[in-house]
Amino acid sequence: MAKGKDVSEEKKKADENKDVKESTDVSESLISEKFADEKDKKIFELESQNAEIVDLLQRKQAEFENYRKRIEREQCEYSKHVADKLICEFLEILDNFSLSLKHGVDELGVKMIYEQFLSKLQKFGVIEYSMLGKKFDPNFCEVLCVMKADDKEDGIVIDEIAKGYMAHDRVLRCAKVVINKKDIDDDKVENKKNEK
Repeated sequence: MAKGKDVSEEKKKADENKDVKESTDVSESLISEKFADEKDKKIFELESQNAEIVDLLQRKQAEFENYRKRIEREQCEYSKHVADKLICEFLEILDNFSLSLKHGVDELGVKMIYEQFLSKLQKFGVIEYSMLGKKFDPNFCEVLCVMKADDKEDGIVIDEIAKGYMAHDRVLRCAKVVINKKDIDDDKVENKKNEK
C-alpha cells in the first residue's frame, strides 16, 4: 500500500503541477493579451496624435499659403493705387495740351509732346475715353454744365470739357461734360448768360 500511496501522491503532485502549469500558461496568456491590448492601444493613440499633428500642419500650411497670396494681392493693389494717384497728377497737364490743340494752336512740338505724354501713360495701362454723344452715366461722367439743345436727346453729352481716364478697369477720373436738358427754362438760361 505504501507504493499505491506513493503513486497516488505522485499523481496528485503531477496533477497539481499540471494545474499550476496550466494556471501559469493561462496567466501568461492573459498577460500577453493584456500587453498586446495595451500595445495596440498605445499604437492607436500615437497614430491618432500623429494624424492630428499632420492635419494641423496641413491647415497651417494652407493658411500660410492663403496669407502669402493675400499679401501679394494687397501689394499689387497698393502699387496700382500709388501709380493711379501719380497719373492723376499728370492728367491736368494732358488736358492743357489737349485744350491748346483743340483751340487751334497747331504747333508740331506741342502735338509731339502731347502724343509722347499720352503714350507714356498708356504704358501704365491708362486709357482715355470719350463720352461725347453718349448718354450721361454718373460712373463715367462729371457734369460741369447743363445746356439746352433741341436737336439732341435729353441726357446726352453734347460737349466734353475734359476726357475721362481709366487704368486697370477703374475710372481714374470721370470725363468732365456738358449734357443736354430739354426742360431748361429759356429765361433762366438767358439770366445766367447776363450774369456772366
